[in-house]
Amino acid sequence: MMIGMYALAAGAGCEPGGSEPARAGDPPSLVRPAGFEIIVTNGSSINGPLVNGGARAGTEVYGLGVTGSTADGSAVLGIRLQGSDLTSVRVSDGAVLSGASLVGAVFATQAPGGAPIDLRIDTVSASPSRYHAGSAVSRYTLSYRQGVSGLWRPVCGEVMGVPAAVIPLASRWSYDEGTAGGGAKLAEPDWITFACAGHALHKCAELGYEPWTTAGGAPLGDHHQACVRAYRADYCGDGSPHTTSGQLINLFDDLGVQTDTETWLLESEWDADGARCLSRPRMTGGVVPDCAAGLPVCHGTIGWGDTLVVTEAP
Repeated sequence: MMIGMYALAAGAGCEPGGSEPARAGDPPSLVRPAGFEIIVTNGSSINGPLVNGGARAGTEVYGLGVTGSTADGSAVLGIRLQGSDLTSVRVSDGAVLSGASLVGAVFATQAPGGAPIDLRIDTVSASPSRYHAGSAVSRYTLSYRQGVSGLWRPVCGEVMGVPAAVIPLASRWSYDEGTAGGGAKLAEPDWITFACAGHALHKCAELGYEPWTTAGGAPLGDHHQACVRAYRADYCGDGSPHTTSGQLINLFDDLGVQTDTETWLLESEWDADGARCLSRPRMTGGVVPDCAAGLPVCHGTIGWGDTLVVTEAP
């Protein structure tokens, strides 16, 4: 399937709130929150936005032991995932709440750096998966409140004045770049990452690589991670992106989630750790990045099995 996107992130040290004037090159639909910038596309950002000097406020939460209260004042304990559906236990009777029952609920949690924040569930919608019978995708809008201002801000910023949606995913990801383990999915299943629309984690779930389900009997967690690497052109598996705004790619797999729709030239084969081979880097003028110099050239026969997704570039 051919894809091409833009992503949002905020400048380091900027405090979001209000909006900035449009800039040259902005998509006409974009409302730019104060301090936010367009960054390179095709998922060069794993997740976002970045606020307050780089902390992803509210985009990750340790679900065990988190306390909160629902809109009607009922105390709730913990946040867990069933697929992409958030659940929490009502303390008074042990009932498991989910969906609309959690709209308006506020949870006391922490930003990744340890600062306390409040996280609020503002809206929820669920729809059947476009790709997998019996699977559903839940999308939320969330707000966070941090510090003494008392102001609620959307976790993922806004587009056209509307808070961007999230898809909750189990575990956490490394946001490091250029280091061993950069961009990796961490083995921390009790954490929940809120994948922001327009970024690689969210986009790959939208493409059908729903990590909570299966295709052809195969769990899709590794396919989702391979898609994230491919979407960002993270050839070296160190978290460094090698793509830019407006770049098109054709991405497909052998499970039928995404099919080969173009006759473009092969770029790379991918697994969860990065590129397995590299034929023509999409945005480096044909020059292989230094970190990828040791990768073999891709050949005509795709190594399905070890290879999870394939990309082509025009």
